[in-house]
Amino acid sequence: MLFVGILAFLFDVVFLLSYISILPFESISGFSTFELVITGLWILFWFAASTAVAVLGLGASAAFGYFSFASWIGSGFLAWRQLKR
Repeated sequence: MLFVGILAFLFDVVFLLSYISILPFESISGFSTFELVITGLWILFWFAASTAVAVLGLGASAAFGYFSFASWIGSGFLAWRQLKR
């Protein structure tokens, strides 16, 4: 779960910097597709990691993992909507 969380944070920083135009990634063709693919993978990773932690009996960690899973679903929806534009 640590691996998923750290890389999720790093991807979030890159996506955030591209949204506020410090990094001009949005002008690159295919960036929206890349964002959607990464978001889809991280939805699966968060679900798998949270389920694995829940099986171990670490309730609070599993709960926050599922909260992150839900927020990445929202991010996936927004990435999909951006791709459709």
